[in-house]
Amino acid sequence: MPTATEQARADAPTPHTPQPLYQLLVLAHLLSAHVRASVATDAARALCNDGM
Repeated sequence: MPTATEQARADAPTPHTPQPLYQLLVLAHLLSAHVRASVATDAARALCNDGM
């Protein structure tokens, strides 16, 4: 699970409904990939901004 700092950098909301929880799951998955954390948070932010 991403830390609060990683969650804030990705502009991911606190999970109280299914969509933010899914967004955090995607962020956690991206952060576990073999890429820099900044790349993963940028990708998660872009997905969220596109209406994921």
